[in-house]
Amino acid sequence: MTDVKGARIRLFQSCVLSGVVALAASCSSAAPPSATPTQRTEATATPTPSPTTAPTVSIPELADGGTMFPGTYHTRFVPAMTITITNLVNLDCAPGYRCRGDIDVNLPPWLGLEFGNDHGVELDVTRIDKVFASATSDALIDPPADLASWIAAQPGVVRLAKAVPVTVGGVEGVRLDFGSDRIVRFGSTDEADLPCCGIGPKERIWLTVVNVDGHWVLIKEDLGPDNTVHEFDNAIRGLQPIVDSITWG
Repeated sequence: MTDVKGARIRLFQSCVLSGVVALAASCSSAAPPSATPTQRTEATATPTPSPTTAPTVSIPELADGGTMFPGTYHTRFVPAMTITITNLVNLDCAPGYRCRGDIDVNLPPWLGLEFGNDHGVELDVTRIDKVFASATSDALIDPPADLASWIAAQPGVVRLAKAVPVTVGGVEGVRLDFGSDRIVRFGSTDEADLPCCGIGPKERIWLTVVNVDGHWVLIKEDLGPDNTVHEFDNAIRGLQPIVDSITWG
């Protein structure tokens, strides 16, 4: 046993002195070298781009008066209303002039806009909070449940076409096409110092009646005060895209 043990010691010493390579070659009792592990390159994930947020479009406020150019505007009207002014500002525009429309009034119960001269048109949006108890009384009462039919039945109103169902800014309403043989008053706003709502003698209008969040709103399309052509159908059809652009809220 001693000789065998001494032989193993001498063999081990000889392997150490001969280096690791000699150990692999001449030391039969050593374990075979393990394979060099293959180095793996970790895949780098491609970063996912952060979602981009669409820029917020700022809608300007329509001025309280003066002039306006094409564009979309918030108004001071209550219930809240946004309107888009189209190229109708070009109506009767002089060559070389930057065409514009007129803002006659921009108040919480009343928005009044005007375009052109000889071919001119007007757009009035009014909130009607009360109606007159009768054609001869100044007493004010709450509007009826069917305001459009009530207006069409007023003395002096001359209906020129059947009422047409329409939608303005997602709100269903009725459009009336009528004239008058006298001054016809409909009612008033809660702001008693502001005139509201009616039609003059021998006047023709398109009047759209809608109820927006519990508020009765009248959208009146009419010929402008300087209009000398009196082509009502053409004029009002030119104004209609602005009416169709109205949104609420």
